[in-house]
Amino acid sequence: LQYDYIYTYMHNYYDDYIDYLDRRQRGLEVEPPRPQTWAERALRSYARNTYPFSFSYKLPRRYDRDSALMYTQHWANTWHSEHSKDYYNRKYKSILF
Repeated sequence: LQYDYIYTYMHNYYDDYIDYLDRRQRGLEVEPPRPQTWAERALRSYARNTYPFSFSYKLPRRYDRDSALMYTQHWANTWHSEHSKDYYNRKYKSILF
């Protein structure tokens, strides 16, 4: 719940400026966005239920892949094993070899 709140707040805080930069990069004549008060940003956060569909924003990813990570082995575990093995080999080099 909190991640969704933070994402929505960030989205409403920066989307005007991101649109401004995108239009300026395309060569369009646009004026910079005006500063918003906290109340204006909060109103935008709670008055709108959907995000604009554009290429500058990614849609929220599916959560079924997150739950799959709990039950499968991934690269972080492999890296940790190799790092630990190297650490112990260096630490006990005089005893082992």
